[in-house]
Amino acid sequence: MNIRNHIRKQQGKKPIKKSSVYTVIDDFKLSKRAKKNAQVQPYESLSEEHREWILENAIRMIEHPTEAELAFEQTLVRCGVEYEKQTFFRINGKDYFLDFYLPNSKIAIEIDGSIHRTQKTYDKFRDKEFARIGIKTIRIHNRKAYLSDILHIIEVRHKIRLR
Repeated sequence: MNIRNHIRKQQGKKPIKKSSVYTVIDDFKLSKRAKKNAQVQPYESLSEEHREWILENAIRMIEHPTEAELAFEQTLVRCGVEYEKQTFFRINGKDYFLDFYLPNSKIAIEIDGSIHRTQKTYDKFRDKEFARIGIKTIRIHNRKAYLSDILHIIEVRHKIRLR
C-alpha cells in the first residue's frame, strides 16, 4: 500500500486504484529534458524496508505537523486548493518529503522554520533537484504561514495561479 492510500484509509476514504507519482513517483510524466537531468526511481523498485521507512516517516509528519503547517493547510482547505501533504520523492538517489505538493500546478510549498536559517545551501540544492523534474519550490517562513492572504501573496509574487 502506498503512502497516499494508507492516509486515505486512515481518513475513511476509498483507496486510489493506481499509484500516483506524487506519492511514489511511478507514473510521473517527465519532460524529455527532466529525464536527462534527473534519475527518478520507481517506488516499487525500493526495498521493502525502505518503503516501510517512507511510510512511517510520512505518517509521523502528517500526524504531528507544526503549528505553521496546520495554519497553512487550513488556508489551502478554505480556498479549495488541491494539495498533498508530506509527499515523498526519490530523485538522484536522495529521499525527499515535501510539506505540501500542489499536483495541478506542480508546485512544492515548504514551510520553513528556524532550522532553515542554517541549511540554506541544502535547501537551494533540494529546490534545484525538484526544478529538474519540473516542480517549482516556494518557501514560506513560519510567520507568513499564518497570514490569511498568503495564497494571494504567493500568486502575485510568483506570478502563478493556485485557485
